Amino acid sequence: MSRSYKKCVVEVFIRNEDVPITVRARKVSEHPCVNLGCIAERVEKIMPREDGKVLALVKKQAIKYDYELKVVDVNTFLGKLKARLRRNKKCPAVVLQRKKYWKN
Repeated sequence: MSRSYKKCVVEVFIRNEDVPITVRARKVSEHPCVNLGCIAERVEKIMPREDGKVLALVKKQAIKYDYELKVVDVNTFLGKLKARLRRNKKCPAVVLQRKKYWKN
């Protein structure tokens, strides 16, 4: 008989920040109907450097020890809810077997 063991789950709580990027296009022509100087805005999600370092370290260890890795973005609604349920207030944080680890 073979026993099936449950894989250890590692949760990493990180923060992705929304950074608005504004792009202005120059006028092609002076006629008002052709081009009014377009302004385009888009938002990119950027992970802070400290969060990226923690995620890379935990990912390497999860592969080494065959752990299941779950990444939670605390800037989303579902991420905030998961962080509240785990009583996690600091970011970046790692939860391993119900123990929380974070950098002071």
